Amino acid sequence: MSTQLDPVGKLHAVINKLDIDIVELADMAGLGTFIPYNLRQYGKSDFTYHADIRSFLEEAVGHDGRELEIFFEELNRRIRKYNCCKRYESKKCKKYDFDLLLTPFDDSACEGCKDCR
Repeated sequence: MSTQLDPVGKLHAVINKLDIDIVELADMAGLGTFIPYNLRQYGKSDFTYHADIRSFLEEAVGHDGRELEIFFEELNRRIRKYNCCKRYESKKCKKYDFDLLLTPFDDSACEGCKDCR
């Protein structure tokens, strides 16, 4: 029996997998006023986390502001960074000598790169 996740369920799974602080992300985008109390207080430890994310997104979408776009742009950037950092941490990428890399790793360097996929 397959269990299909709705879009919020998928988002919830990604946030958990990547250990993204959705409250911090919402605050950064200016959507902090839409964060449900339980999500702000308990985060991932709260059993209503999935429902709280749904509530947050419904409120944010209803607001219809630029903040939601900023939120998803930053979420997308963090997902891309996670995927790049997996290669970074495993040192599979041949473009960089990671032991000598002195500047912070920039995920934009991985976009479109097919060398280490």
